[in-house]
Amino acid sequence: MILKLGNRDYEIRISFASIDYLDRIYKVNVDGMMDYGVGLNMLVLGLQQEDLIVALNFIRAGTILEKQKPSNDEIEEYFGSLDEKGFTAFFKEALDCLKKQPLTKVKVSKILKAKEKQAEKANA
Repeated sequence: MILKLGNRDYEIRISFASIDYLDRIYKVNVDGMMDYGVGLNMLVLGLQQEDLIVALNFIRAGTILEKQKPSNDEIEEYFGSLDEKGFTAFFKEALDCLKKQPLTKVKVSKILKAKEKQAEKANA
């Protein structure tokens, strides 16, 4: 996935550093003793809900290895320039990107299948 932010194109790539970043942002404390990273799970759910903070974290995670990272202003300007169709398309493309990335494709597929099963049970 390529995003034009400011006057530069950024390739969104999910690396181990990206996953670690997301796990540090999205963590769950179990019994007050251990933190478990649930970054990828929260990212997928947030992208499905078109959550802007999750979109920001997706872009930050996807550009974490870049020497020059996009600024918050560039990211905000990007989203401000989108119409409703473009906004929705971003979130769909972001999810599609995660479905294709080598480090996330298997886990994302499992997350989406589990969510589908929950929806089926709720509708039954």
